[in-house]
Amino acid sequence: MQPTLDEALAARAKKVGSQFASIDDQFAQMLSKAVTHHVMDDRLEVTGALNPTERDLVIKEAPLAVPRLSSAIEGGMSELRTTLATLDPIATLVRVSWTNLLGIGDYFEPSHEGSEARIEVLAGVLLTSDGFHSNAAAVPDPMAVQSVFDLLERIDLLTRLLVLARNISPGDERATLRVWSQLRWLTIRGSSYAQHGVELARTVLEPLHDDLMSCLGFSIDDVILLADTTMDLTEKKVDDLLARARAEAEELVDAVDSGREREPTMRSVLETSGPSELYGRAALARIEYEVSSALTVTTDEIIAAAPALADKLDVLDVLVGELGRLPADAYRTPFDLNPLRSTPIVRWRDRIMLPVPGLLVRDYLGVLEPMLKDRVPAYDPRRATALEQIALQLVSTALPGCTAMSNLYYWVAGRDGRLERTELDGLVLFDRFAIVLEAKSSPLSVQASRGDVERLKRDLQRSIQRAGRQAARAVASITGAESLTFETEAGEQVLTVERADIDHVFAIAPSLHEMGGYAVAPQMLRTLGLFTEFEPPWCVFVNDLRLVVDMCRNPAEFLHYMIWRSRLPLGERVIAMDELDVFGSFLLGESAFDRLDEEPDLVINLASYTTDHDAYYMWRPESEPRPPKPRKFSLPMVDRFVKEMVRERPLRWLASAGAALDLTIENLAALDALRKPLLAAIEPHETRVEPIGTVALVGLGHRLDAASVLDRLTQTMGDARRVVALQRRDKKPRIVAVRTIP
Repeated sequence: MQPTLDEALAARAKKVGSQFASIDDQFAQMLSKAVTHHVMDDRLEVTGALNPTERDLVIKEAPLAVPRLSSAIEGGMSELRTTLATLDPIATLVRVSWTNLLGIGDYFEPSHEGSEARIEVLAGVLLTSDGFHSNAAAVPDPMAVQSVFDLLERIDLLTRLLVLARNISPGDERATLRVWSQLRWLTIRGSSYAQHGVELARTVLEPLHDDLMSCLGFSIDDVILLADTTMDLTEKKVDDLLARARAEAEELVDAVDSGREREPTMRSVLETSGPSELYGRAALARIEYEVSSALTVTTDEIIAAAPALADKLDVLDVLVGELGRLPADAYRTPFDLNPLRSTPIVRWRDRIMLPVPGLLVRDYLGVLEPMLKDRVPAYDPRRATALEQIALQLVSTALPGCTAMSNLYYWVAGRDGRLERTELDGLVLFDRFAIVLEAKSSPLSVQASRGDVERLKRDLQRSIQRAGRQAARAVASITGAESLTFETEAGEQVLTVERADIDHVFAIAPSLHEMGGYAVAPQMLRTLGLFTEFEPPWCVFVNDLRLVVDMCRNPAEFLHYMIWRSRLPLGERVIAMDELDVFGSFLLGESAFDRLDEEPDLVINLASYTTDHDAYYMWRPESEPRPPKPRKFSLPMVDRFVKEMVRERPLRWLASAGAALDLTIENLAALDALRKPLLAAIEPHETRVEPIGTVALVGLGHRLDAASVLDRLTQTMGDARRVVALQRRDKKPRIVAVRTIP
């Protein structure tokens, strides 16, 4: 039976605790007992399990553990190299990749136990090792392969422990930043879905086709074709292998059961363990024998499948790393820059493999950008222009009928009182709302990603801090003057915004690269001295913005999401690794946020809120049927009300629609259960009130005015946070008003 999300996360956390306990180190033993995890009702409770004396001992032991753990990691890496020297490198990499990517649990489910990071560590070691056994068996010894798995798991655990040991420092506000950065560096690769990564790369690089061909000898289409061809070939061979393994296993079970096959061991397995065990062993035997061929391809196979690459493969070798080509000191520990990141395709003799496909296909720009910056002079200005265009187009898509303009200029008073001409990347006007866009295309440096806090501060100052300051200046200019006129670079006036026509100004700072999760942790940014003078804009990776726009069904959902997320204490009491978990919790109508005010010690960790996104975007045509596109969880009558607000746009329509969109799962359940009884036989001037948890349902007779009744009632709603008024229209219960209670 599939575990619930909370059960899967609790099981995973308990497993990590037991793994820490298995490590022969006092610090690891202490941390294994540091927290407890329990599934209580609808939530996973995580509580500290150490008393003050034990916490003091952990703090005291942490710096002492650093040299021990560092030495243990180096020893584990050395032992891994020694073990690999006796094995066929590509056969070993294939087995680790197979198990971690196609192993226990669906790839995107919380029950999945695979690790792309472990594959990456192994590939990094293989790229920087030499002396592989020339006559190593094509099917490696299972015990030796198991030793590789055990060493990778141990190195992974020791690395996490070392991150914690280095950063347990009471009173050091930046310790959390270092842990955040280092753990992301060790575990997260490419945050885009594959199709979004492709679309972004093409938008940025296709206009540079001639420059790429001249400077590099290939285009972005060539790179995508190489990756797609390699993956398509691999997937077909894996599907064929699994089909053969199943067919042969079924035939064997039938042969043994009928007596046509009399081999004693097989007969014994069937009689003692049953047909399922015999089937599994037979299928695994076939897979083990052919898996190396299935997960790798040859140059001839690539050219046969994609003839257009025939004269490009030599040039595309810049993306291919030969196993054993680099010295061992090029990759000593998982904290080092793994050579697999710059050469995500590996080769051993005539076999070619994508060990971690997502490292390339989810982030073509991330892989290609280092060489593009060095060799293609037009790249930097092009990526900035592309980002502005993409972001403006996405926001325009979310707000049909809006006015959208880019590369605008306006005049603002400088510090000395003189007028200064200032640029604005983009401006969108929709009804009585304005959205200012300030885009930044530079990524975080490797040093910042690995936890260098000072470098991180400089990188963020140049990117999202600068974008935030420019956006804040534009917001202040629009809201602080009776009117603000915008002009083109040539000085032609094209737009005047009247302050009286604008109810709210939103600020978005889209980025071309995922910014290490700091966009969902503004409190962490403030520990660096950032965003102390103004509120941060919505700093969002452009491919996350793409997903949000794709899943929002109307302008109210898009605009209200920005309002809703701005209310959350992100990075402080609401912890998320990325924007998509935040957005996923918004779509679900997560009720835990209502408890933040009543429970001051409550900290909400948003994890695995993207499983529906994953199922939708990672679907492949051969997997029928396609899961539905994730949408805001709601009821038809709520959807109808929100659509009415968007269509008719009465006074404060977004506030009304937003209150409806804030209804939690529990609120919606109460509404669904009581909408008919609440209006049953109601008199024309009668009012009925049903407070249930954080929502108050109000039934109105058909002669009552909803606004007048709610004005009178909202002060007497008890613990309710939202009030929903229902009235019978066309003989059916309809929502006629929704308000948030201050």
